[in-house]
Amino acid sequence: LINSLQPALRDWLYERYSLTDIKLMARAVIAPDTIESTSARTAADDITAPARESTLRHFGWLMDSLVFWNQLNDSQNVQRLVESLRSTQRARFQPSEGPPAAGHLATAIAEGIRKLADQQLKQAQIAFKQALAIDPESAVKSFLAAYATHLSSRINAQINQECKNPTNLWLTRQERLNLEEQLAKIDPAGAPQIHRRNTLCLGSGYPSHFIHRRREIFRSLLTKYRAPNQWPTDQATWVAIQVLKDFDPVRDGPAPLQSAAAFLKSAIQNSDQQQSEKAFIDLSNVCQKGGACNWCWDLMIEIAELKPVGDIPLNLAYQLSHHERARDLNEALHMLTFAKKNADRPEIKENHRESALGFIKFTRAQALKRLGELGQKSLLPEAEQLFTELLSSPQVGPDAYLNLIESATQRLTNSSKLR
Repeated sequence: LINSLQPALRDWLYERYSLTDIKLMARAVIAPDTIESTSARTAADDITAPARESTLRHFGWLMDSLVFWNQLNDSQNVQRLVESLRSTQRARFQPSEGPPAAGHLATAIAEGIRKLADQQLKQAQIAFKQALAIDPESAVKSFLAAYATHLSSRINAQINQECKNPTNLWLTRQERLNLEEQLAKIDPAGAPQIHRRNTLCLGSGYPSHFIHRRREIFRSLLTKYRAPNQWPTDQATWVAIQVLKDFDPVRDGPAPLQSAAAFLKSAIQNSDQQQSEKAFIDLSNVCQKGGACNWCWDLMIEIAELKPVGDIPLNLAYQLSHHERARDLNEALHMLTFAKKNADRPEIKENHRESALGFIKFTRAQALKRLGELGQKSLLPEAEQLFTELLSSPQVGPDAYLNLIESATQRLTNSSKLR
């Protein structure tokens, strides 16, 4: 901890205190005596937990305050300095009472805190000495309030920077603790957008192995801020995908799926084509993870019918054409009608159109073949005819050939059984 301090502060401390003194002060902050620790808690606090101020999380900020307290207290009285450090910590959690200081005293305190932040410790001492000369008691109150506010402002600025993109980050444990502390101070009703964004930031900032914590945060967001049209579309999409990734139809009730699906459909509906296609691919990855995912494919079908733009219909049709459910295979054929319309749009480049039409024909052949294998034998000749037409295609010709070989092999096997 001591090595983490700024060099100027470390030198300042070593000029006045021994290493043992510094350790004693730090230890006394995190392990106050039982009576004081108990009295420092609120009625709602866990009596077995340490008081909130019994922490060294902001160790540099706390030790910086000694520059002020050194002007007031006997610099060699470690016990008095310990009491002052505890007061500094408590000020973070207990708002000051009464009007803030004004005039020269407030100006001197503010100047001292600015100099502390810049590690100009001699100038900070001069400013604090001036404030204490005016009115020691008021100077102490002013310092505690202003110094706690300074830390809070600094943390808020860091959080705002970290959470600019709340869906793509990794936070350290210290940063997560700062963010949780800040969220506890925000009134969701008064600042819903900030609270929502920073809660999303917190969930995103947890490493992926914090499964239960991430689940709790993401699901609470969908419950608390349940109007998806009030979210930025990229954030609504992202949080919905996170909930769907974690969804288990056996373990969970229908509520998480319903909420996430509503968010995803709303976000895709209000997104441009590129964003919609990306969201659809993200959902496709969820559906392909295995397990009981019929609910996921059903959702993909709903979304594709809601916004059948770009490559979405062909993407879905191709994936469904590999399924064993007749319903999915028929849906694949239905999606190909949208895919054909998209491929025929005049703005589509000719080479892209030819490639898309080849994949459309191949996907139709594959879906028909699967349906034929499920009992609709009359569809098999059309499937084989389409595969034959695609043999010269550089994109799907090899796959078409393999399907024809598979069909021929299956016929030979069936005829052998009949003999």
